[in-house]
Amino acid sequence: MYKEIITKSLKDVFENYDAILKALIIPVILLFLIEYVSNEFTKPNEFGVFSIVLVILSLLVDMIILISVHRILILGRDSVPTWGIRSYTKREYKFVLKYLGMIGIVVLCLVPTILIFSQSPIFYMVALFVLTLVLIIISRISLVFPAISIDEDMSFKESWALTKNYKMLSFTTIIIFPLLFSIIVG
Repeated sequence: MYKEIITKSLKDVFENYDAILKALIIPVILLFLIEYVSNEFTKPNEFGVFSIVLVILSLLVDMIILISVHRILILGRDSVPTWGIRSYTKREYKFVLKYLGMIGIVVLCLVPTILIFSQSPIFYMVALFVLTLVLIIISRISLVFPAISIDEDMSFKESWALTKNYKMLSFTTIIIFPLLFSIIVG
């Protein structure tokens, strides 16, 4: 099953390469500009208001990229304007809210670990264990993002239930495969 999913995913990406490229060219240019501005106008290791604004802008552009790719791969190349999504709609706001919810879950898991174990000699082992749990949680609740991208409602609870019998498959296809793919391609 793993092989079929990964093969189908790659096949869909390559079959829709031109539509994805056109839809993402403007957001990718925006990401390069944000990175350039960040490097030119902020100091290393300084995290002020301007840096926060740049991070937020970067996340908003990332969301446009994610929504565009999901829509093209699930609904087809005509589901996104030729040069990509150019404005935020209810769909994008839902995506932002779910994304913030996921960040909240991650923070609730990681911050106590850091606060409790940061001075402990077993900090790295505990942190690795908690990080693995967080990645498992993310893989189980992340079905909400493709659903929102195609204008379907899904809660984290529903995503959790849908992945109940597919824990390892979810973890592999949502965390491991994209990580390996980005390392190889990036």
